[in-house]
Amino acid sequence: MTITLQEIMDCGAWNKYCELHGCSEWAVNEGGGDVQVSLSIHQAHHLGIVKVDDWKLKPFEEVYSSVNGKDHS
Repeated sequence: MTITLQEIMDCGAWNKYCELHGCSEWAVNEGGGDVQVSLSIHQAHHLGIVKVDDWKLKPFEEVYSSVNGKDHS
């Protein structure tokens, strides 16, 4: 899905987004909220932006770890 940084902030998911992507929470302090980013459905669900029945998804950490080769548990 495509979403702007401002929409992520409006959803209350900004701090989690910053942790997930390793950016500063002040990254969009002076504008830049109109920047569009792409999120997988797993990322959007993890951030609380979309609601998906839990049985339809593997745990986010499992998917994220396999894609990025990191352990995020």
